[in-house]
Amino acid sequence: RLEGTAATVALAISQGADIVRVHDVREMKKVAVITDAIVRGYNAKT
Repeated sequence: RLEGTAATVALAISQGADIVRVHDVREMKKVAVITDAIVRGYNAKT
């Protein structure tokens, strides 16, 4: 379940999502920050 959620969050962010709703907040925050850094060029700070 965690890997599927991570993939979905990364894909959503790469397609322009700014907000995602998840249950595993700590883990998905890391995915979101890293995906932002890759896709949008943001400074990756967790």
